[in-house]
Amino acid sequence: MNSTKNRIQIFLDSKNWSQYRFSRETGVDAAIVSRILNGKCEPTVQTLRKIAEATNVSPEWLLGFGTDNKIMFLKED
Repeated sequence: MNSTKNRIQIFLDSKNWSQYRFSRETGVDAAIVSRILNGKCEPTVQTLRKIAEATNVSPEWLLGFGTDNKIMFLKED
């Protein structure tokens, strides 16, 4: 199971974001986002950092740590 892929999809669904918007908001190339979500590649550490910072989501949560799929934000707005 690809936890990172699943966690990104959970985030997208919770925000009702498209892959395109996710790419635009995070600064991660749309082709890379597509490849991650299709299970064709794993994000690099740099990509994970960009995603975490842009979305305010914990990198540990993105990597699949935690017992549930509740999004772990770095700080509440």
